[in-house]
Amino acid sequence: MKGKTKFLEKFINSIYNIKEFSKYVTEGLGKAILYVFLMSLIFGSLKGISIGYEINRQANDINKKLQNEENEFIIENGILNTNNSPLKFEENSSLIYIDSSTSLDKANELRSLTVNNDINVLFLKDGVSLKTPFENKVVYYKEAFGNNKIDNNVVISQMSIITKILIGISFIYAVGMCFINVLINCIFVTIFAGLALIFMKLTIKYKVLYSLSLYACTLPLIFKTILEIIFSNIYLDTMFIVGTLVYVIFILRYIKFEIISKIKSSK
Repeated sequence: MKGKTKFLEKFINSIYNIKEFSKYVTEGLGKAILYVFLMSLIFGSLKGISIGYEINRQANDINKKLQNEENEFIIENGILNTNNSPLKFEENSSLIYIDSSTSLDKANELRSLTVNNDINVLFLKDGVSLKTPFENKVVYYKEAFGNNKIDNNVVISQMSIITKILIGISFIYAVGMCFINVLINCIFVTIFAGLALIFMKLTIKYKVLYSLSLYACTLPLIFKTILEIIFSNIYLDTMFIVGTLVYVIFILRYIKFEIISKIKSSK
């Protein structure tokens, strides 16, 4: 309970109470990283829930489309056949494209369809091409299914399991990426804040400055998470870095004036 209370105190104070930062950074970098990890569990989970809701909604839409006779397909002996081809489903910078006349070795010819999307899933004649900002993967039907026959009914029956797996993966991914992004973005904040120290004539170790940035990012992370949930197709890392940097500079100014005040009062 004590640990939870301390985290809540740090969380609340890190939003507005700049007097507490000098105390928090003395606890060391490890405590600062732990603080960010706990924040990532909260805000990453919120984003993961939002992504999971969107995945579930899109899965329901796909289910309805698969039940339409016009969208019937069958994969047999490693080859895709459809009643209606090509089919294109596009939403929120994601594309699902089905084309039984184009093979995987000609997937690059479809670049005009995929270039403006973050996630592209191409179901082609002999396999699937998956392209995301983090991974490019190609799977041949023959390798994945062997001689098994796959059609609409098989996919519909497995859609619930597939959706749950995707939601679980997206949840873990959201938490992990939130944690990693904060750590990386705060490195940039530390570098820029280090330049500000030169003009402010202050000397602070970069390790301490990095810890300070990790606590100072609390409010920018709140705004970033809310806005990215509302507008799922935007990325606000630049806003996060600038917001955290401005807050760090305000804290450094306070520390400088505090040092000057102590010097004057000791005379």
